[in-house]
Amino acid sequence: MEYTKDIILNIRVKKLNGMKLKMQKASNTLKGIIVNNKMVILVITLLLGLMIIDFVLINNFISLFSRLY
Repeated sequence: MEYTKDIILNIRVKKLNGMKLKMQKASNTLKGIIVNNKMVILVITLLLGLMIIDFVLINNFISLFSRLY
């Protein structure tokens, strides 16, 4: 009985350790991608920000233009 219980508990501990290992590897790869591609991420963030600003400015211009007529 004790032997079986030890086998079951040991398997569960290995599964939990494996899950933590997989999560750490995934976070390390994500950090690695960010660190290796700083310039690409910076350019994409900058472009998205400028697109949002452009959209807001165009909407403001259209609403101002529609009030004039």
